[in-house]
Amino acid sequence: MYILFLSILAGYSFSHYVTSMTPAVYYTHFGAEPYFNMAFDEWLFEKAMQDPDRVYLRLYSWVPGAITFGFHQDISTAVEHDKLGETILIRRITGGRALYHDPSELTYAVAFNTKNKTNKKLCGTMRESSQVIASALVSFLESIGISAHYVRQSVGHKRTKAYFQKVPCFDSVARHEIVGRPGKIVASAQRRIETTFLQHGAIKIAGIASHPALPVNISNTGEIPQPLESKHFQEYSVQFQQQFEFVLGIHCERYQIDENEENEIMRRIMEVRKNALKCRDIIKQ
Repeated sequence: MYILFLSILAGYSFSHYVTSMTPAVYYTHFGAEPYFNMAFDEWLFEKAMQDPDRVYLRLYSWVPGAITFGFHQDISTAVEHDKLGETILIRRITGGRALYHDPSELTYAVAFNTKNKTNKKLCGTMRESSQVIASALVSFLESIGISAHYVRQSVGHKRTKAYFQKVPCFDSVARHEIVGRPGKIVASAQRRIETTFLQHGAIKIAGIASHPALPVNISNTGEIPQPLESKHFQEYSVQFQQQFEFVLGIHCERYQIDENEENEIMRRIMEVRKNALKCRDIIKQ
């Protein structure tokens, strides 16, 4: 059984602003299994649909590594299937392109229902909410010593349908994605259904690990990113919460997952495992 736990920062220096902040729930999962990671994000999406009173926030990592690809991406061209080996392949419920999540990566997720009018920062359009989340990500990266900024406009070259279907996620830069040195650091994807959105993305704090199943190998420093250690994950999770609370105007509160919710998450893990390559409809699950 997977252990589900909350990361709460005690004695937060902005606590005197709590009454004016939107309540949020913050989940952290270190070294989680790929099917669990995608199932939990889908569960967060549905929770936000049902509960507009909270922001749902998550930080997690992957063991083993896996490749995910976009909801609308053509599976036949997204990866080179004969080079997958034992690597797990899962279709996301969000858009974007194929991406290898190696064990050195941090991944984040934000789910929010815009019926909650108390949080003006997240109630805007997809473009506006992406920009706010990008600002929080830049603040987080800077808090752990990584200089970064977000791109205000997509790179225009090679934007054909065929290129979109085949290019790996970190081989191009889209609006509101995070870049630094030597290049793209964060890749995000968002899905909206009516008033609710889920945005999640890969944070490559240790560099980008290539995978032979992706049609274009990404240039890197030449060093293979080392797996993330638990103690570092815990340190990052505190900084992540601090920066997101401040930039998004939220306050993370304690929340205990009940037995029914845990059973629902386990059911979703089975659903994702069974239909990993299909376009899963979050509403009908």
